[in-house]
Amino acid sequence: MKTIENILYNPYPHQQEIHDSNAKRKFVMQPVRSGKDVALVNDNTKDLITKMPMWSQRSDKISPKWNVWFVGETFNLIEQLWRDVLAYTPLELFAGEPSVGKMEIPIVNGGRFKFRSARNEEYLVAEGLDRLNITEAGELPTTAWELLQTRTISPDRVETATIFADGTPRGQIDPKNPTKEQWFWAEVKAGRGFNADKNYQEGWYWFEDKVRFGNIEHPILSLTPEGRVAIEKKRNDPNFSELKFREDIGGECLPTVLGKSIIRKFMPDLHVSESAVYSPRYDLYRVWDFSRNYPAVTFHQRYSDDTWAVIDEFVPIEQDLLDTELAEKVIEWTWKNHARLDKDKIFDIGDFEANQKQDSRRDTTVEALYKKGINLYTTPTKPGDEALAIELLNARLKLRQNGAPNIIIHPRCNLCIRAFSGMWIHKVIKIAGIESYKPYVEEIHPWIDIFDTFKMFIVNVLDIEPIDDPQQGRRVRTITGEQGEPIGTEVY
Repeated sequence: MKTIENILYNPYPHQQEIHDSNAKRKFVMQPVRSGKDVALVNDNTKDLITKMPMWSQRSDKISPKWNVWFVGETFNLIEQLWRDVLAYTPLELFAGEPSVGKMEIPIVNGGRFKFRSARNEEYLVAEGLDRLNITEAGELPTTAWELLQTRTISPDRVETATIFADGTPRGQIDPKNPTKEQWFWAEVKAGRGFNADKNYQEGWYWFEDKVRFGNIEHPILSLTPEGRVAIEKKRNDPNFSELKFREDIGGECLPTVLGKSIIRKFMPDLHVSESAVYSPRYDLYRVWDFSRNYPAVTFHQRYSDDTWAVIDEFVPIEQDLLDTELAEKVIEWTWKNHARLDKDKIFDIGDFEANQKQDSRRDTTVEALYKKGINLYTTPTKPGDEALAIELLNARLKLRQNGAPNIIIHPRCNLCIRAFSGMWIHKVIKIAGIESYKPYVEEIHPWIDIFDTFKMFIVNVLDIEPIDDPQQGRRVRTITGEQGEPIGTEVY
């Protein structure tokens, strides 16, 4: 029987490390031209040969006896894998002619390789797998991954089932649902630190961990003079962005790939802190944005040393959530996560549009929330508020003379942290082919909705405080309902 050493393949050290691991799930995130697919194909061969004594004895009722899928987002990716499999798999393992029409290859002892495009998710179900191979996993939709990983838990195959997914970094955020992490990045991150145990069930191989690759810039190109020249050409190519270079050559999985961030000098090690917790000594501000797709509520406090603390967030991803439903969820969330809250110290702030009736609903948002016990302060939007908020937000990110931060965010605020890390980007205006950045946030949900809550807090609490100080030219007046009953307040 052939072994991996007999195959015409001389792995690089970073590829050999992949093959040496007995992990059942291997996630390989590395730059372009680092031999990911070649490693995938040869690791697949090793798996087939190693487990052949086990699976070749299976009953003929299990068909095929050894079932392997190769999956990619597009047919072009599958074609490349097809060529690699034919080039590197020993001919002795094939049991007949490959079927190009069916995209299948019969394997000795009743096994079969099948090639599937994820474009049609109907073809990603109905079969149990012994091995799942995914190429360019960064391009594969989360929905396809959710279907595929369940293929490896069939009772008659679970003992042998393995997963190998490779890809170039394509950002940490799921492009179809920006409130979630991209699945491939999440799997790589979940497996980090465990690969030292070769028998551990998870595996990860992430190029960005420079310690594992001797601080070289690319595991293959950096090894030759020609390769180093190619790296420098890409680095200095004006048509090859810094972001693309960092992903494709540096193997970095970046928090965002959207555009130029409005945030400067955000330092997670300093600005993200467990100390951003509710203190009963100070007022709590819940700031509401009532977007129909991504309503957002953020929780803020100002401590005695004027530290701005972002202590919580609530961003339900539900279509057409009624204002009363949102209010109920926020109330439940508040008491569940902050049981020591003094209700008299809670101040709710929202946009002035909350006073207007929308669609065919009988109550305004202010009226609906009042019926749930929430007295909403509403503030008209003024020209320049957004630019002012951006300016003051960046000013708050500067450290004090003693090195302490002016703003801290609790680690539970995942979306706020992502927003600060690059999801708030400048709106770009193009005139006569020339792009310019404007002091506005691009309207990408849910990030613009979260930013609007920060803007309202900055303008109404940080910029001018207190909000009912007559000397500041701002007053609070009561809003009444149809029967003259007080239902809310308005800052003017």
